Amino acid sequence: MITVKARNVLRKFALLVLLAGPVFHSGLVLSLGVSRGFSQGTLILGVLNEVPAILVNMAIAGVLLVALSIDERIENRGA
Repeated sequence: MITVKARNVLRKFALLVLLAGPVFHSGLVLSLGVSRGFSQGTLILGVLNEVPAILVNMAIAGVLLVALSIDERIENRGA
């Protein structure tokens, strides 16, 4: 069992990864590509190349949220 404060911090982190992760990945690829002078086609391919990494990060964050809610339910059942 983890403390309520730690659970809240982990929940906020997982939500941040779910909501801001795709924007961060895509923005990073686009900003690096624009600064290096890549063409539009190369930028699009670069963003599409990041899709698997985005999906994996979102899946891990989703599993973390489910694990936290299960932990919370187990803790509340014992109280």
